[in-house]
Amino acid sequence: MKRIISIIFLFATMFLVACYSEEERELTRVDFQKLSEEGNYEEVLMITDNESIDLLKKTIENIKWEDTGVNMARNPDVKATFFYTDGNKPERLRELGIWYNENTGTGTIGSIDEYNSHGELNKDNANTLKNIFLFE
Repeated sequence: MKRIISIIFLFATMFLVACYSEEERELTRVDFQKLSEEGNYEEVLMITDNESIDLLKKTIENIKWEDTGVNMARNPDVKATFFYTDGNKPERLRELGIWYNENTGTGTIGSIDEYNSHGELNKDNANTLKNIFLFE
């Protein structure tokens, strides 16, 4: 009986630690490049203001992610690197590509790093990301 209680306690502790560390992960900065009309990426721009970071974080959390890579015939309209901090651990990077579909007003967002995942952007999410990344 003691062994069962110990195992349950161990799993509960591991679960709490996992949840705690997930909450600690904080988006701190986003670097991005827009694809020019000539097909080249423009200079890297940086987003650090809290309002834009919070909006990006909420938008990314809103996306239903799938564990398959994205396979597009063209380069992403925007390449973005999301910088996350997690307490005292080294900064983690997540590189994403964003493809907009002008015909439907939607888009696709996918990893261009080792995470190999993607999500579909509904019109609201696509417009939010456009307003942040493709300002003129």
